[in-house]
Amino acid sequence: MEEKIFDLQEAHFKACLQLWKDNGFPPEHDFELRLKAFLKANPGLSKVALEGEECIGVALCSENGFSGYIFRLVVDEAHRGSGLGFRLITGCEESLSKRGIQKLFVNAEPKLVPWYTRMGFSETEALFLYKFI
Repeated sequence: MEEKIFDLQEAHFKACLQLWKDNGFPPEHDFELRLKAFLKANPGLSKVALEGEECIGVALCSENGFSGYIFRLVVDEAHRGSGLGFRLITGCEESLSKRGIQKLFVNAEPKLVPWYTRMGFSETEALFLYKFI
C-alpha cells in the first residue's frame, strides 16, 4: 500500500500518538490538548504520512513570522530509508514558503545531523537552550 501525505488534522491524533509511543516518544502531559492548540496556531504546516489508516510518519512544524521550525519528525522504523522523512520535510517547506517564510530550523540529535545536512540544512554556531517552567 502506498503512503499519502496530508496536513495533520485532529482526526490523525490517535494514530500519531501510537507512532510516537512505538518509536520512543512518550506522550507529554495533556498531549492531545496541546497538539490541538499547536495545530490551531500553525494551520497547514504539520504533515502526516498515512498508509491506509496507519500513521507511518509525522512532522510537527511551526512558524513565528520570521522562520519555520520542525519541532518533531518521526518516521516509523519500517519506513526509514525510503525517503519519507524527506517528503514530510519538503511538505513543510512548501507550506512555509507559501507564507513567505524562507528559513527553517530543526533541533536534531547529533546522530541525525548528517541526514539533515544531506537535506540542505547547515550547522550553526548557535546552541539551543531550554528549561522547564
